[in-house]
Amino acid sequence: MQRREVRGGRNPVASYTEGPGSPLSLATQHGNLLFLSGMGPIDPATKTIPSQDIRQQVRLTLTNIKTHLEGAGSSMQNVLKINCYLRNAADFAAYNEVYNEFFRDGFPARTTVVAPPPRPDVNVAIEAIAYITEPE
Repeated sequence: MQRREVRGGRNPVASYTEGPGSPLSLATQHGNLLFLSGMGPIDPATKTIPSQDIRQQVRLTLTNIKTHLEGAGSSMQNVLKINCYLRNAADFAAYNEVYNEFFRDGFPARTTVVAPPPRPDVNVAIEAIAYITEPE
């Protein structure tokens, strides 16, 4: 079984890994496990951060994760683990509110820490581990 890089699959998304010289993969797959790098609130159409509102940032970030998972042959229902990094502890309740919109049929294991993402205007970054039902 080999590890392979996954670059958006059928549904490319905007991410921090775009551009030459990014020293990471958007995702890697090993067997039927898919490991997504941290994603943020980047609008795929404009490649910008359209809002400072934490709810909108979390919603866009989780939508980007959903898009990438589906493009790689997985889904939000297949997520096993989420790691979230919030810039501000005060945003935790709003994060949970939006998180519940995406995970209604059972929650993955999760860690949430307060650690400012390294990019200005980014108030949330989320990474995920999911499984693919039928590995390619």
